Amino acid sequence: MTGPREASHPLFYRVGSRLMRRRLMLGMYGGWVLVAAMVILWSARSPSWFLSMPLVVFVSTVFQIVWFVWLGRTYVNAPRLADAELDERLLQVKNQAYRAAYLLFGPAAVISWLLSLAALQLEPNDLGRAVATVLVFGMAMFGGTLPTAIVAWREPDPEPLGS
Repeated sequence: MTGPREASHPLFYRVGSRLMRRRLMLGMYGGWVLVAAMVILWSARSPSWFLSMPLVVFVSTVFQIVWFVWLGRTYVNAPRLADAELDERLLQVKNQAYRAAYLLFGPAAVISWLLSLAALQLEPNDLGRAVATVLVFGMAMFGGTLPTAIVAWREPDPEPLGS
């Protein structure tokens, strides 16, 4: 819960509370999974799978733009700042975010690649191509937003005025 002192803090409105950042992150990734499931179900029922692919591209682009506009204008997006612009703590936060993102993205990319190959081999029709395309665009969005998501998840609420 935010008190009146925290809500009047100018950094609070720029960065937002930890709860708000976490909800935004879960909403973005959950929204992507929902759209991906809808596209796959649509592709399974419809013979024209290529009509659903612009939806995947559009939703991936919109989610990444919203993500970078929302969190890219604050210190929360420390991975995008140059090292010379960061103090020691933010430099450590940046490096930890990149390390954690690498540890998460590497296995996820390999698993996604194997699943897309399996989808193309087991379903050599439109559904297999749709699943492979959704996995590729999902990994692209995941890789592009993961360091920022890690920083947004870990960073504490802004300090109140006078602290």
